[in-house]
Amino acid sequence: MIKHTRAFLFMSLSFLVLLTGCGSGYTGQEPTSLQVTRFDQVTQHQAAPRVWTVTETHTVQQLFDEMQNMPMHQNQGADTCARAPYAYTLAFFVGTKSLQKDELYTSCFTLTLADGSQRDPTTTFDALFAGMLHLSHKDVIGW
Repeated sequence: MIKHTRAFLFMSLSFLVLLTGCGSGYTGQEPTSLQVTRFDQVTQHQAAPRVWTVTETHTVQQLFDEMQNMPMHQNQGADTCARAPYAYTLAFFVGTKSLQKDELYTSCFTLTLADGSQRDPTTTFDALFAGMLHLSHKDVIGW
């Protein structure tokens, strides 16, 4: 009887952990690399996109973790929805497998996650992102 109770408790706990993980939207996987593609949104003669590949796992994971903790976008007027000169696609990978693809500055000065939610970048995110591209914050934004 005790064996059956333990087995039942173990299976119940395992099922509960599985359900909790499925509802969160976070797979628990940590990215190992990031491909950043920058597009020019202003000039009439579209410049070729610029692409960076970041393989420093710790830095990629820091940026990914910071993104998960950014606050939801709060539109506080037209000034927060000005169009940035550059837009970015952030494609996170685990090995060669795609983990998540997000867009930065395509809508206002926000980060749009793969699920469509918009987040407001933090100063920590801005610093990490500019640092990994070896650009100043001004050069990331484009003005």
